[in-house]
Amino acid sequence: MAGFGFHDGPSKKQEGADDVDLIYSDKLVPHFEIEDRIARLRSAMEDRGFDAALIIHRPNYFYFSGTSQNSMLYVDKRRNPILFVRRDLDRARVESPIANIVGYSSLKQLPHLIGEHLGSLPKTLGIELDVLPALSLFSFEGIFKGVDFVNSFPAIMKCRSKKTPFELAQIKKASRICREVFEAGRTKLRSGMSEIEFAANLELEAKKLGHEGIIRMRGLNLEGYSWHILSGLSGAKVSEADTPSGGQGLSPAFPMGAGHRKIQENEPIFVDFPICYNGYISDQARFSA
Repeated sequence: MAGFGFHDGPSKKQEGADDVDLIYSDKLVPHFEIEDRIARLRSAMEDRGFDAALIIHRPNYFYFSGTSQNSMLYVDKRRNPILFVRRDLDRARVESPIANIVGYSSLKQLPHLIGEHLGSLPKTLGIELDVLPALSLFSFEGIFKGVDFVNSFPAIMKCRSKKTPFELAQIKKASRICREVFEAGRTKLRSGMSEIEFAANLELEAKKLGHEGIIRMRGLNLEGYSWHILSGLSGAKVSEADTPSGGQGLSPAFPMGAGHRKIQENEPIFVDFPICYNGYISDQARFSA
């Protein structure tokens, strides 16, 4: 599908690239998946009246490009998308089915590169105002002179809310890993071990099964993690987060989740252990009294 801005599969390895295509080629997002997502984004852009979108938030450009390399994805309503990559260009070319992948070293290059590849800049440019820092917005406004910026968040979220069979398969895999971690936990829990020690045992099992460790959350000062293990009175400790359970945590710097409290016999234990697999999350919990 190169004529439409995509190639049919993982690109041939560039000189100097590592073996990412061999290590996790089974996890690469298929080209038809990316093509469909960008088509839906273009439709949403049309409905909301902006000409192009510059996608800078990692979960979003991973969703629309298939790579999490340090990048920005430019999607025009009618012309081929461009993936601007700061690093690593070789890995991005292996991971993403987008044909037009261009290296850059400075934000100031973007208007020139867009003009060089597509002929002109848009009149209105969508950007993720829900997560973009104000200083970054001011920088973009200074670089893209004469371009009006609008919020692309609603259009992007409309696309991401529809889960395809490929995405559902990733979520199901994450759910299976979560189930296996809980089953393994039944054999590892011992009276006298600390909450954080039990959490570390679960984390080890999860990592061996493919858990990526990072639980991304959309919002200021929100931090996702897996070691939410509470026992006895720890379950009654509230935290700074707007969540139903808090816990002691390990320090004032992160005062929630598993702490150093020793787990005792005949007391309630709450285990909330989200799993991330290939960017998709399954968040499950178990309670034992």
